[in-house]
Amino acid sequence: MEVGGIYVSTRAELPLNSDNVGGKAYTFFFTNFPDKCNHGDLWRCFKNHGKIADVFIPKKKSEVGRRFGFARFLNVEDRDQMVAKLNSIWLGSFKLRVNPAKYSRNDQKPKGGEEGRRIRSVVIKPLSNVEGVGSPASHGNAGLSYKEAFTRSKGVNPVTGGDGEGHY
Repeated sequence: MEVGGIYVSTRAELPLNSDNVGGKAYTFFFTNFPDKCNHGDLWRCFKNHGKIADVFIPKKKSEVGRRFGFARFLNVEDRDQMVAKLNSIWLGSFKLRVNPAKYSRNDQKPKGGEEGRRIRSVVIKPLSNVEGVGSPASHGNAGLSYKEAFTRSKGVNPVTGGDGEGHY
């Protein structure tokens, strides 16, 4: 489909897999471009660097409030070289930041909102289980509650809260 002299593909029009494009097709994630930049501006910019198949800019923004998008290139020989080439693009005072996309269209994304993040489980052992550390026996107050041990060691009267001489 042609829009304003620019060919714009639709996903239904151009099935993209490596079997029917004659080479490798790669999708790249990009960010750090001006708010006034639209699909057509980026298409024109990307077409100078390879055979572009699709440019997509979602309406939503990233977690840090920045715009981002995806560009799909056909017949890419070296993905890392293409990333380096695309990372050299400047749009006014904005230097485009490009990385290979983490997921392809057919991949299953992790569930639960923790995309791309690792979750470590940490086991914390209470200090009272370690002999001689944090146990009541190590403080000479075996079998006493915290309040009882505190009032006994400070000489505080548990009823009045003071030491019996007007000091609190």
